[in-house]
Amino acid sequence: MYANCRTYFLLFCLSFISIIHYGQSPATDSVAILSGKILKNIEQADHDSTRLKLLNELIDLNMESRPSLVTDWVAQGVVIAQKRNYPDKELALQLKELRALNIQGQFTTTLAKAKALEPLLNKVGVPLQKAAFLLSIGNANQRTGNYDLAAASFTGAIEVCEKNKIRDIEVRAAMNLGNLYQFLNRYEDMLQHLQRTLLKAEKYNLAEDIPMIKFNISNAEAHLNNFGKAIGYLLEVLPYYQQTGNQPALGLIFSNLSWCYFKSQKKELALEYAYKSHAIRTSLKDEAGLAHLEFNLGKIFLDNAQYDSCFKYASSSLQKSMALKLTTDIRDNYETLALLNERQGNFAEANKYLRKYYEWKDSIYIKERDKTLEKELVKYKASATDKVNKDLETANQKTKIYQVIILILAGILGYTVFKSFFSRQKSKKQQLEKHGETVVSETTLPAGNNNVILPAFKPGEKEQLLKEIDGLKVENEKIVKELHTQKSTDITALRDMISSNKLHSDAYWNEFLLLFSKVYPSFFEKMKEEFPALNQNELRISALIKLNHSITDMAKALNITVDSARKARYRLYKKIGLSNDQELIDTIIRI
Repeated sequence: MYANCRTYFLLFCLSFISIIHYGQSPATDSVAILSGKILKNIEQADHDSTRLKLLNELIDLNMESRPSLVTDWVAQGVVIAQKRNYPDKELALQLKELRALNIQGQFTTTLAKAKALEPLLNKVGVPLQKAAFLLSIGNANQRTGNYDLAAASFTGAIEVCEKNKIRDIEVRAAMNLGNLYQFLNRYEDMLQHLQRTLLKAEKYNLAEDIPMIKFNISNAEAHLNNFGKAIGYLLEVLPYYQQTGNQPALGLIFSNLSWCYFKSQKKELALEYAYKSHAIRTSLKDEAGLAHLEFNLGKIFLDNAQYDSCFKYASSSLQKSMALKLTTDIRDNYETLALLNERQGNFAEANKYLRKYYEWKDSIYIKERDKTLEKELVKYKASATDKVNKDLETANQKTKIYQVIILILAGILGYTVFKSFFSRQKSKKQQLEKHGETVVSETTLPAGNNNVILPAFKPGEKEQLLKEIDGLKVENEKIVKELHTQKSTDITALRDMISSNKLHSDAYWNEFLLLFSKVYPSFFEKMKEEFPALNQNELRISALIKLNHSITDMAKALNITVDSARKARYRLYKKIGLSNDQELIDTIIRI
């Protein structure tokens, strides 16, 4: 079964950007002829199972050379799979579509489709498919600048692979994780990580993965300005991809060779390989690859003082980059256009592009800085929450100690009072019996002390004891009052935060959580203990209900419609297993 899954996975799982498909890719004309025959067979097929099989063959055949055609065929296959209730086949088809979208550079579409696919994946997906899914969204997030999400996806894929001993995919996910370092300008780390990954691939005898890892090592060397080493790695792996006819891989290798030769001042070779890469990527309709390649061409022509060609390619690259939201390519093209206009004497235009370049450069820097600061803030808030909880625990313990002391003193007082009382009464009774009298003498506490009957004390003894009890009561009341005042202040602050309508923001939610935990230290712990299936959004709604907020307040706080808030509460009490909204409120208030 594992062997079948492995073969099945390799047909559709790997995303193009960082994970290169290794199957034989026929020439475009041969693909078109063979595709025509398969389409004809699909029209003549008598059974849906036959049509599904042929559609899968058609998709696999065209994946590398004509990925733009894949979406329509996937849609046809999904209709058949849903009609026949084949959820596993439906999942396989849609995973192929994710790969095709990544090949075309449609990364935002990949992420949208992947989100819709998650429920089906969780229901019927096997480990290999889950790893493929994580790789696809990891690559899409990487190319759209969401590096933290990309790293989480690649790490998740590695965990799935390690658990199920899927060695080849583990290595490819590790390689993708290493490639992320280049987007953080950590090229030494990138090189070291990829070199470790190469050793792992050699240990596992993954012959097909070794050329791919060496290709990515060449990227690291190029970023470290070791262009001779980078060219050496590229020329080493080039024959492998030429032999397999892998067009996407060749497009990448030619592009990187072009850039390395350009930086090595070998401009003729740089243009030669750039044009080779451009032809391949145009045939593949790889918009993201073309965007970056055309940026390189713009730089080459600028350096050669071929200004018309420079403007043509830099403008085209900028247009593609903006459509695909490729932030670094947008920024770098602004710089190229600024330098171009400066050399042509168009200083007003140069200044305009230079301003845009610095705006984008600063925005990217600020975005990365904010991510770092946010991580530090989360750590600080976690530490602060721990401190607040410890302080509350200390205060509670102190209050309990005072209560125990009061009880002990009250017990001692009671014991002393009654012992003294009965002793004196016994003595008086004996005296009265001698004289034949029946008189009882009573001494009572002053008003405000419940008129407890006490015997006579030594001078000052009773007053001192009562004074100590009253002092302990006053101190205990003071502590309780301070805690109550602090709780009231914190609840007011919570309500102010809710009225700001920013709770949908994770950063603002963390601040809200810090305050909420002071007021109700064990609320979330008890909620998770009683209802472990609740997700983050449902816990947010529970917190607002705990604070006695209406549907309207909840909608404003979470930046959603009132109808959405009402539906969210409905789903929440159904998930908990309650019958109505009032039961939900009563349950949460109780916790």
